[in-house]
Amino acid sequence: MQCGKILALGLAMVLMTCGMAAQASRAEDTIRYRKAVMVMIKWNYEQLSQQAKGSTPFSREEAQRQASWLDALSKSVLEGFPVGSHDGDTKALPAIWSQWPQFKTLTQRMQSDVTKLQELAQKGDVIALKAALNELTRTCKACHDDFKKS
Repeated sequence: MQCGKILALGLAMVLMTCGMAAQASRAEDTIRYRKAVMVMIKWNYEQLSQQAKGSTPFSREEAQRQASWLDALSKSVLEGFPVGSHDGDTKALPAIWSQWPQFKTLTQRMQSDVTKLQELAQKGDVIALKAALNELTRTCKACHDDFKKS
């Protein structure tokens, strides 16, 4: 009888440990996901910015492609910040979750800024595109200032 209780307790501890390990693994996967999204956002932003600044020749096709990537990625940002994903190898501040409405508003502003970029990339208006990139930069900076460790 005593052996059965010990075995049951041991099994419960093993299952609990496995559950915690799986939960930690999901949090790590989430952090990797959001880091990947941010790296891809940065890459496409920089490519588009170089064209708008004249550092590389402007190509409407390339600008449209980068703006399309930014659009898709901007819509993926919130998925990378589920509750409970603040611990681990991340620069995300806990303020994201305690101030979720403000974080979500900045994310929606970023999406709106990117929609404008897409329209301007399609038109090929480099001057307006540069101004829109500056607005996107301000939006990103506002979010990073409030919600990212430096």
